[in-house]
Amino acid sequence: MIVSHHRKFIFLKTSKSAGSSLEIALSEHCGEQDILTRLYPEEEELRQRGGRTFQNDRWPLSRSGWAQWRRFIRGHWLVDTHTGAIVARRLVDQARWDSYFKFAFVRNPWDRAVSQWFWRSKTEPRPTFADFLRSK
Repeated sequence: MIVSHHRKFIFLKTSKSAGSSLEIALSEHCGEQDILTRLYPEEEELRQRGGRTFQNDRWPLSRSGWAQWRRFIRGHWLVDTHTGAIVARRLVDQARWDSYFKFAFVRNPWDRAVSQWFWRSKTEPRPTFADFLRSK
């Protein structure tokens, strides 16, 4: 997820839709005050080459209200990379939420299912695609 105060947009990252690639590309256009959530180490390495790495992704424990955050570090919750709109809304005030351009991308269902099959079935023997679909 990215909240860009510099460019006035909020990017909500969905699963299995090239979201990390989009975050890497968008990070090149972000400023110092923007919120960029953490990616996997190898993705952060790519992001560092041309843009900003994760930043401002800690949320004070006293402001959390409820435990929708993924990890806790030294009095702060880390904002999750797949934070949804309801949680993202809590990161900005109403005026910014109303005025910023908000967007996300989703894959067509077939491509998403194939991607999930490969991602969740990393070990061999991999279940057949049909068995994977039936198990969902």
